[in-house]
Amino acid sequence: MERYDWKITINTTIKRMKVAGLWPAGDESYKLNLYGIWSAFVIIVFTFGHVFWQTFNIMFTFNDLEAVTGMLYVTLSEILIVIKAYFAVKNMKILKQLMVTLNGDMFQPRNQRQLEMIKPDLKFWKINSYMFWGSVSMAVFFWSTFPIFDNSIKDHRLPFLAWYPYRTDLSPNYEITYIYQVFGVAFSACTAITVDTLIAALHMYIGTQFDILCDDIRHLHDPTNGESTDYIKKFLKCIEHHRAILKFYEHTSNFSNWIVFGQFMISTLALAITMFQLTTVPAFSSEFFALFAYLAAVAVQIFLYCWFGNEVEVKSRQIPYAIFESDWTGASVELKKLMVIFVERNQKPLKVMALDLFFLNLDTFMKEMKRFDWKLTIKSTVLRMKIAGLWPEDDESYKLNLYTLWSIFSLTFFTLGHCFFQTINVIFIFDNLEALVATIYINLTELLNAFKGCFIIKNMKILKQLMVNLNSDLFQPRNYKQIQAVEFPTLFSNPSGQMYQ
Repeated sequence: MERYDWKITINTTIKRMKVAGLWPAGDESYKLNLYGIWSAFVIIVFTFGHVFWQTFNIMFTFNDLEAVTGMLYVTLSEILIVIKAYFAVKNMKILKQLMVTLNGDMFQPRNQRQLEMIKPDLKFWKINSYMFWGSVSMAVFFWSTFPIFDNSIKDHRLPFLAWYPYRTDLSPNYEITYIYQVFGVAFSACTAITVDTLIAALHMYIGTQFDILCDDIRHLHDPTNGESTDYIKKFLKCIEHHRAILKFYEHTSNFSNWIVFGQFMISTLALAITMFQLTTVPAFSSEFFALFAYLAAVAVQIFLYCWFGNEVEVKSRQIPYAIFESDWTGASVELKKLMVIFVERNQKPLKVMALDLFFLNLDTFMKEMKRFDWKLTIKSTVLRMKIAGLWPEDDESYKLNLYTLWSIFSLTFFTLGHCFFQTINVIFIFDNLEALVATIYINLTELLNAFKGCFIIKNMKILKQLMVNLNSDLFQPRNYKQIQAVEFPTLFSNPSGQMYQ
């Protein structure tokens, strides 16, 4: 069988990385040559320079909340892009070594069956890569052109708020700066996309290697032309392949750990700010579409990491099953012992992590995109408690502020005051049994209400801590079925009231 070139799948990504100055020719790192000069120019002038002037501008707009939020989500993303470029350059030797390892004999498909088996994963990566490129391209297009579409170009508005050491409202400074920002965001987007899709591709390759390994184990006893019939030797090669996969994953993690960690931290903040920004811009304006395209790009970006990280976990779980599906019953005692040890070694699947803090899988993706908020159920109750002065903002207790003053006024003059004057009145009507009976049942209820208010205020810290605990990871639904069971319990219970399994 002809050798399979794994780099064919990511050929377009590699070409784009070359344009962005992130992929020297051959299997070597950067050298002092023309490409090294081009890389330094592109990364410093466009990738780094573009975000530098935007970050510097925050100092001058710090007191303008709308301006800060309008640029913060983009600036944070572009700072992360600079970090991605830095780690790509710093770890270029690791990346090139990974490509050499990938095309080595150990990682080659053994036959046509294995080649056909891995093709769906390669195709799915390409589809997601194109989707990512499409969403980012749309965001870059709308970012670059919204001053033209909303006619703010007449006021010399730039696509991105930034400070420059010259006046940008004069021609030709404005036109030159406009073009510079377009090139800057284009190179930044190219850097982000290529690095993200490359990391996803590395995880995809790890998953395909587990597929090949499992297939080798399942067909361990199949007669193969030109291969040894020493099954112990063949199984030891499988173990060696497994070690090579783990080493490949280790090198991939060394390259991607900080990038993935930064991506998830900044993506979480960027999603929140972008959703806020969508509420402040005119609907269906060019800026609205730019924000929406950015939101889609971030969603696809997170999905890439989580999907292919999840594939590594799922496929590494198949190793014990592959051994069981092999023709182990007729194997020698020594081979069976090796199989048992290997099964024990693979009881825990390989999970892709970011700095050993969180896993890259579909559960993480769902938590990132939608976290179940238990307080939504009691939202109207919380709102009424706020009006009554019984629910301070956020997750804190009472402080010396306007809301506390409102709480004191409301509880003293209305809740307690109303009850107090009725209670005093009981003294004057004590001899009138009819009037006393008509007053006292209401008065007792209102006294109880005053006690409720008192205990709520006294235990406010406990209540707020309960809300924090309720929205913690431990109390989150694990999947969509559990969310449905919580939201629509009658659909998931039988007539006896017990939940269906």
